[in-house]
Amino acid sequence: MEKGTGRITLFNGSADFGPLPPSFSATGNGKGTPNLSAGPEDCADEFFDWPRYERDMEDVVTQSSLMDGDSQASPPALTTGSSVTALRDNDNDDDCVMTDVAPQAPELPIVWPKVSDAQLPREQEIHIFIMPSGETQGPSPPPTPNTGQFAPSPISHIPDSPSPPPSTRGRTVKKPEQTKKVRDKGACFHCRIGRVACDDDAVCVKCINMCEKLGGPLAQKICIRKTLSQTLGTAQNRWNWESQCFRPSLEQFIESRVPIKLLVSFPSKPGRCELEVDARAFKTHYGGGDPASVVILPIEGLSEERMYAWAASQVLTESEKGFQACVEELLQGYERNNTLDKAAGNFLEHKKHKILKRLMLNLLHMMHMWKIWSSGPFVIRQVLDNGNGQPTSMGFQSIQNHLRRHAEQAMSSLERHILGDIDGYLSSTESGKEDTSLSSVLQVAMWVSLWQIILIYRESLGSMSPRQQTLGSDETTHNSTTHKREIFRDTTKQLFDSVVVIYSEIFRSAKTLKAIRDAGQEVFGNDKDLHAIFTEAWRTRFDFCE
Repeated sequence: MEKGTGRITLFNGSADFGPLPPSFSATGNGKGTPNLSAGPEDCADEFFDWPRYERDMEDVVTQSSLMDGDSQASPPALTTGSSVTALRDNDNDDDCVMTDVAPQAPELPIVWPKVSDAQLPREQEIHIFIMPSGETQGPSPPPTPNTGQFAPSPISHIPDSPSPPPSTRGRTVKKPEQTKKVRDKGACFHCRIGRVACDDDAVCVKCINMCEKLGGPLAQKICIRKTLSQTLGTAQNRWNWESQCFRPSLEQFIESRVPIKLLVSFPSKPGRCELEVDARAFKTHYGGGDPASVVILPIEGLSEERMYAWAASQVLTESEKGFQACVEELLQGYERNNTLDKAAGNFLEHKKHKILKRLMLNLLHMMHMWKIWSSGPFVIRQVLDNGNGQPTSMGFQSIQNHLRRHAEQAMSSLERHILGDIDGYLSSTESGKEDTSLSSVLQVAMWVSLWQIILIYRESLGSMSPRQQTLGSDETTHNSTTHKREIFRDTTKQLFDSVVVIYSEIFRSAKTLKAIRDAGQEVFGNDKDLHAIFTEAWRTRFDFCE
């Protein structure tokens, strides 16, 4: 593979943000064709192996790769013969394991989800399915005074359910000191998800054994002990890695203070699916110039519901349906048709069902806001007295900044709840208590959810978009923006790595993959349209290797 092609490097500490080669497509594999399964047992096609991954995911920032060689390894075969090393060690002789579950099904060789490097220009990637604004949102907050601070937007999420009372089951701790060390350090994702004992070494023995045939350094990268919430930390509004949005004072308005009506549309389809906003013109002085610009005042009101509906309406103008668009449509369909409740039947009070219902709605809202945050320059027209719109020559960077700041605040709040719900799903002790039908419903819903967060992080790292322009250009502002950008990139990179590890641990067995691939309409509440979208998503799922 050629260097300097804008590849994301997983587990290598950095990411490149250069242009991607035009040959990549977001509709299937790297060659622009769908990734079709070869046969009914071709479940392993969903994954790729580590050596192949490390060779291809080359760090173009440092121009280095952890794995030498240019040839690509063959994907692991879906076999259970004697040549396959068991990946999960169910040795529970010590007392560090927190829960007991039934023996697991035979596992695949070490495999990972195929995260494609395919990336089209940002304006060509907006594919979502229309859905009326949900009724779970509360009323918009009262107008915010025009102060120097950017007012926080309301948090759009389903509130967390009250925590159940702690279990009163007694437990004998045979090795209290070792157990305390593991609890203090935290079990790695591999041991936590597999419900096996972890140790207190820097890299646990089970991760070392799992990666023995693939090389020692890999064990250090997949032995992640921090939960997603711990990795996220306590930073507020982390998606705003630019300087603060400029807010004019009243005396800076020029001529009339009568609102100017503007129509804002995404660059992929200018003039269609427009968001109507009221703005005012003002003058300011930055960088030696004195341009007329436009800003959306908080008193004009721009609710999150309107922004959600605006982003969702874009699907009506899009015709290309690749894997990413299918995942987004699945999220839309789950919420629009109350699919998870219909499919769960009599298990509505199941803990994992309630977590997933909350998780998927928050992910849907985050995806909507991410569409606005990651968009290229919006197309803006001014509404004339006769009701027609015409292109405006006034500057509109402040409008873009305002819309993105609004999206950033919502995304930062939603992300915290999303990652907390994923942590809660993994720690749930109800595993194995659901029947086969509910298990399939939960597996498919989690498959869709993890892919959506993987895609958001992947696309954000791939381009570090939006490449926002600040109204300030002084050195202090530049240094502050650079520092915040680096923090955002590093945190997103760690979260992306962790979610990929979680994905690979949950969906690693042939039995699980087959259950997802063969999911019938009943898994989607007998919604044949949603089932058809899922079938297309499985058919066009990203293929990492060309």
